[in-house]
Amino acid sequence: MRKSLLFTFAVILLLTMGSCGKSTKNQPTMGEMLDSVSKIHMEMSQQDSAEVFSLVNEYLDKLRQDKIDEAVGMIYFLNKKREIVNLPDPDLRRTKAMLTRFKGVKYDLDRIVYDQETDNIAKYTVTLFEKETGDPRPNTISFMLKPIRRDGKWYLTYCDDVSGNGTNLPN
Repeated sequence: MRKSLLFTFAVILLLTMGSCGKSTKNQPTMGEMLDSVSKIHMEMSQQDSAEVFSLVNEYLDKLRQDKIDEAVGMIYFLNKKREIVNLPDPDLRRTKAMLTRFKGVKYDLDRIVYDQETDNIAKYTVTLFEKETGDPRPNTISFMLKPIRRDGKWYLTYCDDVSGNGTNLPN
């Protein structure tokens, strides 16, 4: 009983202190706060889903056809100013080398997860070689792309911590 009374008193004290000294002139109404929260989360339409799906599949098709230069040409970079730019030369070379090194016999889109304009993921798996039943060797590797929407247009970027373009979404 004493703990609940003390807890109730603490809550009332915090609410009273929180409301002191603040004017209501610049305080947003509950409706305005809800509107701003809903604007934070991206409104996804079927058109957005179709565009991203098409873009990712085009990228995977280029990899399937061994058109690595064209696939890399579809990848952009989110710079420190949060602008979408072409891949810088060192990243371009590293990406080409990585895609050549992990050339697969099969490319499968696992899933696309949408959250915000700058935080989405498209995970795909590359089957590096066919294996016989009972072969214990791993033969797949997974990669993630990060679709980003800017000014109504979708771009593919890599999801990594090297470029500062990580994600808050779970793998």
